[in-house]
Order: sequence, then structure tokens, then C-alpha cells
Amino acid sequence: MTREECVKDLQRSAEGIGFITRKELLKYLGIKKWDHAKRFVEGCTQIDGKYFFIREVAGVIMSRSEREGQAQ
Repeated sequence: MTREECVKDLQRSAEGIGFITRKELLKYLGIKKWDHAKRFVEGCTQIDGKYFFIREVAGVIMSRSEREGQAQ
């Protein structure tokens, strides 16, 4: 998966273009607890403690998957 594909998937999940909520991100990742998912938004722009910039979140997801793929 490329970063742009990840961005498009996140946009579909969020039903929006620019931002995704915690709840939408949890659903996309298939994770139930925020404590397990918040690593995917570390360093991302946050608005009102609820919305995250999709392009930044996609970047974090892709960089984590690349790092974890290299570790195997």
C-alpha cells in the first residue's frame, strides 16, 4: 500500500477529505481502545483534541508499517 492509497482509505473511512476523528480512526484500524491506537497519531496536528489531519496520520501509519516490515 502506498501513502496515497492509505490517505484515500482514511478519507473513505472518515467520510471526509481532510480530517479524521478518534472514533473513525479506531474503526479504520480495527482497534477498540484508544490507548492502543494513539501511537498512530503521535506528532500529528490535532484540532480540539478530536480531529487529526489525514495526510499526517497516513504518513505515520506508513512509516510504522515500513519499520515493522524491516524488523521481520
